[in-house]
Amino acid sequence: MTWRQSIAKAVADAQLVLVTEGHPLRRDTLREGIKGSFASVMAARVILFADDLQKAVKAGNIDQALNLFHEILSAWQDMDHAAKIPELNGWPIADVADDVNSAINLGLSSRRNLRGMLVRSNQERRASRQREWDQWNVLAASIKQKNPRLSKIEVARRVKKELGLTEHDDSIARRLET
Repeated sequence: MTWRQSIAKAVADAQLVLVTEGHPLRRDTLREGIKGSFASVMAARVILFADDLQKAVKAGNIDQALNLFHEILSAWQDMDHAAKIPELNGWPIADVADDVNSAINLGLSSRRNLRGMLVRSNQERRASRQREWDQWNVLAASIKQKNPRLSKIEVARRVKKELGLTEHDDSIARRLET
């Protein structure tokens, strides 16, 4: 089964759950959030994630598309399990769905915020170390000019020794342009 077929099956199952429980399939209604069983909440998520996946694929955003694909499969699996369990630990499903829905929304927003912070942190770290890496490359170029047959890892070992670095040879070699 291709990924497109998997998504089509997930959406079809989600639509069946929603229709069976009497929910409309209009996207604007689904985006506002639906009250109902946990299965119907997960079904709405499958459909909305599938819409977002289609937009990500058209935009060429592969990372977002992969994340959404996994979100769809996860929501699809939750929907399937929830459809088989009418009540969880004595709580009405609607209460559980609201709690899970708010936790999912919090998790998704936290993940988006953390991803942005991670990207900024990586950019700052790279910018702060760039001058040092440039120094490594200047030394590596002079070593390579004297001994053109040296491998990149051997050049990295010599750079490490000459500059008294504590980084692993592999880490140094990844930053060398020679």
